[in-house]
Amino acid sequence: MSGIAANYGNYLFDDDEDIDEILKYIEDDEGVDSDFELVLPSLGAKKLKIMIPDITAILDRAKVSDRMATRVLAVALMTAGITLDDVHLSHETVRRNRQVH
Repeated sequence: MSGIAANYGNYLFDDDEDIDEILKYIEDDEGVDSDFELVLPSLGAKKLKIMIPDITAILDRAKVSDRMATRVLAVALMTAGITLDDVHLSHETVRRNRQVH
C-alpha cells in the first residue's frame, strides 16, 4: 500500500484502488439493515382551550371555586361528547385563566 489512506467506517481505502470498487463498496454498505430505529414522539392534535373570557366571567360572578369550576366544566364537556384528553382542564388552568381574564 502506498500513498494516501482514508478511513471509511471499518474500511481502509488507498490510492491504488479503483474508484469504481470504492463506490461499489459504499453502495453495498448502504443496504445493510441495522438494529437502529428512530422513533419520534407523536405530537398529535392540539388540545382545546375552553377557558374563554365569558366562561371565566360567569364563574367569577357565581363565586365558584377553581376546583368546583373544574368539576362543572368536566361534566359539561363529557355531556357534550368531548373527552377530557382533548382539553386543557385542571384547577390550575382554571385559576391561571381567571387571573388573565
